[in-house]
Amino acid sequence: MASTSANPIMNSKIWSRLPETLVDRVIAFLPPPAFFDARSVCKRRSNLLISNNFIELYLSVSSSARQRHTWFLFFKHKKLKSYIYNSDRSDHIINHKRREKADKSSSCEAYLFDPNEMKWYKISFGSLIPPGFIW
Repeated sequence: MASTSANPIMNSKIWSRLPETLVDRVIAFLPPPAFFDARSVCKRRSNLLISNNFIELYLSVSSSARQRHTWFLFFKHKKLKSYIYNSDRSDHIINHKRREKADKSSSCEAYLFDPNEMKWYKISFGSLIPPGFIW
C-alpha cells in the first residue's frame, strides 16, 4: 500500500500551502455536523467557532447557498433548571430539577437537530470553549 505522501492528491505539502481564507471558505460550506467534526483536526479549526471573521463568512455563505436548511442548536447549561412545555396541564410548564452531581465532562455540550433528516447530534465542547463564553 502506498503512503499518502506518494499520492499527489493527498500530499500534505500541497494541502498545507492552501491559503487559510480558502480553507475557511470551504469549511463554511460544511453542514454543521461535519463542521463540528472538523474542529478536532487542529487548534485553529477548533477556534473557528469563536472567530468573528469566520462567523461573518459562514453567515454570508449560508445566505447565498441554495441547499442550506435550518438547524437547531440547543446548549446544555449545568446551572439552570430545565423546563418542558406541556399543553395538557393547566399550569403548562413542568419544572424538572437537575441532578446535584453534575459531570464536569458534560458541563459544556450541545445538541444539534436537523429537522429535514429528523436527526440529533451531540456536540461535546470539553475545554475548547473559553471559560465564560457561553455562560
